[in-house]
Amino acid sequence: MSSRFQPFNPADSTDEITWLDQPRMQEVDGDDGDAPRNGSGADGQSDDQAVEIPLPMRTILRQFGEAFDDRVAPIIGPVRHAAEVLAKAPEELEARQLLPELRDLMHQFQQLSDKIAEQQAYVLIFGPLKSGKSTFMNAICAAYVSEVTALPAYPCMVNVTHAAESEFIVTHYDGSTERFAERDALHRAVEQAHQDLTDAMRRHEAEGIAFDPAVHMPAAIRRIELRLPTGDLAESGAVLVDTPGLYSRMKFGYDRMTRDFRNAAACAIFIVKTDNLFLEQVFEEFQELLDLFSRIFLVVNLDSSKRDLAPDGTLKPSLEHEDPQRIIRAFEDLAMTAPLKEAAEAGRLGIYPVDLLQAASRRIRSAEDEIASGSADDTRDGDADEIEAGEQRPHDAEFDRLLTDLTEYLNSNEYLKAFLTDSLRRSQTLLGEVAQLVSHASVDRLETHLAQLQRQRQALESQQAAIDRLSAIDWADHAEALTSAVRSLVHERALQWRQSTRHALTGAIESWFQDDASLAALDRKGLRGLLDGVRDRFLSLLNEQIKTVLADLPRTLDLPEQVGSDLKTAGVDLAAMARQATDDLAADDALSLPDRVLDVKSIPVRRRFWDWLLLRSAGRIRTATLGPDAEPDRAIPAQTKARRLGDPARAAMNAQAHERLEQMLRQASNRFVKRIVDQFIEALSEGLATTLAGERSAVTQQLHQRHRQIEQTQKVSDSLTDLGQAAIATATSVQTLQQRFGLEQGTTEQTPLAIGEVPDDPAASDADGDNGRENTFHRPQTPMEAEASGVSSGNGEH
Repeated sequence: MSSRFQPFNPADSTDEITWLDQPRMQEVDGDDGDAPRNGSGADGQSDDQAVEIPLPMRTILRQFGEAFDDRVAPIIGPVRHAAEVLAKAPEELEARQLLPELRDLMHQFQQLSDKIAEQQAYVLIFGPLKSGKSTFMNAICAAYVSEVTALPAYPCMVNVTHAAESEFIVTHYDGSTERFAERDALHRAVEQAHQDLTDAMRRHEAEGIAFDPAVHMPAAIRRIELRLPTGDLAESGAVLVDTPGLYSRMKFGYDRMTRDFRNAAACAIFIVKTDNLFLEQVFEEFQELLDLFSRIFLVVNLDSSKRDLAPDGTLKPSLEHEDPQRIIRAFEDLAMTAPLKEAAEAGRLGIYPVDLLQAASRRIRSAEDEIASGSADDTRDGDADEIEAGEQRPHDAEFDRLLTDLTEYLNSNEYLKAFLTDSLRRSQTLLGEVAQLVSHASVDRLETHLAQLQRQRQALESQQAAIDRLSAIDWADHAEALTSAVRSLVHERALQWRQSTRHALTGAIESWFQDDASLAALDRKGLRGLLDGVRDRFLSLLNEQIKTVLADLPRTLDLPEQVGSDLKTAGVDLAAMARQATDDLAADDALSLPDRVLDVKSIPVRRRFWDWLLLRSAGRIRTATLGPDAEPDRAIPAQTKARRLGDPARAAMNAQAHERLEQMLRQASNRFVKRIVDQFIEALSEGLATTLAGERSAVTQQLHQRHRQIEQTQKVSDSLTDLGQAAIATATSVQTLQQRFGLEQGTTEQTPLAIGEVPDDPAASDADGDNGRENTFHRPQTPMEAEASGVSSGNGEH
């Protein structure tokens, strides 16, 4: 068998042939240096022996890939769209909690689709830290790639594939990717990501929160892809998947990671050093691998350079060098658990004692010799033969056996059936998760939440309309009604004050006639002081009562029902606004009095005989009696007042004082009321305008927010509805593919089609695509349910 790692490349074939009853593997006697890659010479035969390539399997894979891409892969679009919509949804939206799971589904579907589209064999590499995984990669690639793959112990998968030019791609949990052209840039990014992840994990642990990067740190790295010139890996078309150490402290989300493992990998290779082979804890979680994979290759990494002490004190080659199979037999007899034995007996577990360091060195040197000579055939005939014939040790042959077994498995009907069956089973499982996600209680409550948001929007629109109508009101139009109401109050209060004040004025004048005080004293201290006091008390009373009237504005104005409704809808307290508008009312100067209450020239003074005889004028007589008109401050004896002034002067003085009172009351009813109402309307209008503007701004902002929330919530609802419908249609397509390729749900043991028979597409005979079946979505059975119902799981829930 060939020692080169060369599983077939399905894309090379176009033959229309279906299942093979038995796998036909590429076989070459001795070395394969002369055998063309496609297994034939120029005339279709090799020089030594014909090589059979399983072309029918290539045909099935090609047909399956095309059918999967056409019928199942389109589900990725609705999943991605729903994730993008949820990522933009408000944080408070309950359904947003589904985002990590949705992103995980997107990742799972994409990885499954890529696996099928590329038709590559994914080989998963497990093992404790420092077990030799990187060395194994060097050996299987026949190229030195460990310098690039030796990344910090970051808890993510690392995929290694061949590419002509080096490229490094990092995929995050949120679905975003980063590309690096240089190895050092990748290392720096991973080191920083490792520190960020450690810090985040410790913070959440300190808070008692079970850390999950998909939920708590979507920017964390989920997968790293290394595309490198990888020697033999280029010919094999395989993808090596390096996993984080099984015993790493950062083991969160291991269930999600194992789903990634099984989704991407064809088989698993578990590497363990001989020093750890007999440690029980090394195999504690090996059962998980047995449950996940139908075929496992256990590589015992030998150290053939070891030496043991001989009885004579000399050093002799160790058992690992001389007879590694004895170590394996001891492991099988003394340390192998029952599940491992069962897997080995069933052919699911193979054990290979290999010195990986020596194997990697031999294969890399052989590959470099091929490159140096410029002819792979010459090297295989010359140097490689010398290495194999002269230097090959048992563990060298074991590595070649490992490559042969691995190659045969990846070219076998067993793998092909597992590939197709597991791909469809995985599709069903993911579609079941989609069904559970879109039927989540938070999704059911989306419609209720949407209806609530729409009601809130309607209420805000009504509030906005009410504010606009209130803002359009010109309160000056209500000035006349307010003036009339206030004037009625003033008139009522004036009537109460008029009579008592007239009596007080008359009494003051009468008292003046009884003493010797001057007329100026009566004016300033008597009448003017009395009127000033009356005015001040009257204004104070009016202010309080007018504020009471104005504050009760809705009742005072008898506003229309629509205005009252708008005030309530807008949330505006008009009474409170009116009270606030009356706080700064000031119209004290609206009731003014002249400097003098009495007009001296209007007070009659009786003439005496000598006044007639000497023809004295009225002015001289008045000045001689009262004093100068400008300041009548002459003291007048009571007898003189009685004789010279008498009742005519008393009547004139009363008339003037009462007229001053009437003037003040008229001012209160006219100028005072107008000024107070004008001030009130101005203050009320400004206050309302400010309040309504603020209310409108707040309502407009809330309306914008509700519009956005409704739009976002509707998009979330629509995207999840579309996703659910797409999942139903895709589930029907998966069932169709199972029938088309003869793969019954839940088992890989199928009746193969005859050679040359092309699988039919059941949908081709039914234009509607439902084949008479009800178009419903069925959740796949869990392994426990399948066992309870007696359904065989074939290879197991891989």
